[in-house]
This record gives sequence, C-alpha cells and structure tokens, in this order.
Amino acid sequence: MKISRDLYQTMQKQTAPKSKSWKNIPLTGFGNLLAEGVKEAVDKKGILGIFMGGLTASSGGITAAMVFGVVAAAIFPSKQKDS
Repeated sequence: MKISRDLYQTMQKQTAPKSKSWKNIPLTGFGNLLAEGVKEAVDKKGILGIFMGGLTASSGGITAAMVFGVVAAAIFPSKQKDS
C-alpha cells in the first residue's frame, strides 16, 4: 500500500500543474465557452450564474446546431429500417 501511495505522489508531482487554479485545465471549443460563460455570470449574478452562464454564452452555438439539424432533416428524409 505504501509503495502505491508513494508512486501516486511522485506521479502527482510530475504531472500536476504548479497552481491549483482551474484555469490550468485545458478546455477547448464548447467546453471552454461554457466555462467562461459560467465564470462571467457568477461574477455578475452570483450563485444563479452557475445555471444561466453556460446557456447564455453558448446559445448561438446551440441555436445553430438546432437549425442545421432541422435543415438536414428537411433535405434528407428519414427511412424505415427493415427488421
């Protein structure tokens, strides 16, 4: 047990960032947009910003995905699968 704990601590020291800030976690694309939106909303609206920030920041992307989905469904009609 002690060997595994020592191994874990050694690996933590080598791989963990020097700062414990969440900004060191790489988020790309949609995840970054959600995180930044939540951060800004929490700064402005407090705890309620946790629920509102992500949707506010990503509403454009969500809307675009829905519109493109409807357009694709209109262009390419669905077919029944044969059982």
